[in-house]
Amino acid sequence: MRNVVVYAKYPNYGPTGNSGPGRIWVAAPNGEHRRFLTVGCLPSLSPDGRYVAYTSGRKVLVVPTAGGRPRVLGRGDWGLTWAPNSRYLAFVRLLRLGSGEVVIDDAESGSG
Repeated sequence: MRNVVVYAKYPNYGPTGNSGPGRIWVAAPNGEHRRFLTVGCLPSLSPDGRYVAYTSGRKVLVVPTAGGRPRVLGRGDWGLTWAPNSRYLAFVRLLRLGSGEVVIDDAESGSG
């Protein structure tokens, strides 16, 4: 499943300025065969193309690119970065305003 792209489409900003979560899609590199995957933000495709990591409600989740049930890795906010072997995922967890920590989780087992 290496030859795929993943992207999020976000609703237009409303009068409150809040756009809400996006819809995450998977497609062939030319944009054909697009398929809805899940709802969330900041999708990141694993280097081997098997998984998509994303955020939703201050949680980091991973779902197979082929579809299936998302798995929560932990609390996190942004900066989703895959290790080259697609096993580990690093992300930032905010502790308080202006302070955060980098978390590295095993994307396959879910343990940090």
